[in-house]
Amino acid sequence: HQLLPKQRKAMWIDADTIVECDVVQLLKSALTDSDSTNTIAAVPRDGFPVGLTRRGRKYAEGINTTFNAGMYIVDLNRWREQHISEMIKRIADVNRKYGLYLKGSQPPLALIVGEKFEHLPRSWNVKMADLDTSTDERPSLGGKLSDW
Repeated sequence: HQLLPKQRKAMWIDADTIVECDVVQLLKSALTDSDSTNTIAAVPRDGFPVGLTRRGRKYAEGINTTFNAGMYIVDLNRWREQHISEMIKRIADVNRKYGLYLKGSQPPLALIVGEKFEHLPRSWNVKMADLDTSTDERPSLGGKLSDW
């Protein structure tokens, strides 16, 4: 957010993601509700956040729907207002001391956001495991994103 002080929104897409369409409309349409305090828009995933250790899972109690941090849209103004960067730093410090999670950005984001995120259609983040790979043909994803 400090690198983009004049931008309202940004989209994160992991390097191992194939983009098969123009994402501008998704970026424009996400996080537009001015009454909302949601900081992130992402594709929901059932279950608690991945990457947490047994100790870290106790902090995720009550989280039954999370998201994949491989593709999400962030409202940078809300991120700054809610001091998300500072919270991530605190969680990272606690993690170094107590081992709440193993690696990556997924666990700290999921612990901070919980279930309070705008849900994007599942077609915007398709995992390779969800696709039929029994043929050599590249699957059509309807112009969305896939994690290869």
